[in-house]
Amino acid sequence: MKIFHYDGITKVYSGWSVAELDPLESKLAGKDVFATEAPHSTLSPVSDFSEDQAGVFDEGSGEWVIIPDHRGATIYSTHNTEATAVEVVGDIPAGYTKEQPGPYDEWDGDQWITDVARELFDRKSKILSEIGVAVRNKIIGGFESSALGDLHRYSSEEEDQANIQGNVIAAMLNREVVHFCYSMSGVRFAAEHTSEQMIQVGDDLKSHILGWQYAGASERDRLETIADVESVIAFGVKLQVSNV
Repeated sequence: MKIFHYDGITKVYSGWSVAELDPLESKLAGKDVFATEAPHSTLSPVSDFSEDQAGVFDEGSGEWVIIPDHRGATIYSTHNTEATAVEVVGDIPAGYTKEQPGPYDEWDGDQWITDVARELFDRKSKILSEIGVAVRNKIIGGFESSALGDLHRYSSEEEDQANIQGNVIAAMLNREVVHFCYSMSGVRFAAEHTSEQMIQVGDDLKSHILGWQYAGASERDRLETIADVESVIAFGVKLQVSNV
């Protein structure tokens, strides 16, 4: 004969074993009596149930009750989309659903609905940040000037910009200055610049900075015209500057 076991706290069915015949009790009773002294067990058979159900023993009635079992499943808060693992048997708690939300979804009472406006704003904000970073990298990435006659490259990190501006001020006072630059083959050297040459380097730096700033503004304008999520996702930052 089978004996059916359940958890002492949750009363959830945990399996069965074969009940042993009690010879002494059987002799006294004149019939087969099985030992059921095992704690949290019963001879009452549990009904068949599916994988998403569990048998729970009602010790008051001595009967099994079949209830939903979502243990191990992930459920999501309809309030803040937070994911939680189900650990107990029973119905899914109020305010939760097994339907997984997207990053911009909100619960409308029956299902998840995507907040398109919020998604557009968030995605565009991230792209605007990318444009800002791209513009800055272009600005500080150096520029070319033919102030010395041949084409040379000049560094344009923030410190370099300040040094150029300082040397331009000195040049405006008709002073010759020494400023580092690079040959087009990449050799760095200190070059004497006449006042006219240094002022030209300063003008070229301004054109370099303004060119990339205008390029960034153009990309921001292009992004602003887009009104659907799919096109925003497909948007690629393309900075283009003429004569840089």
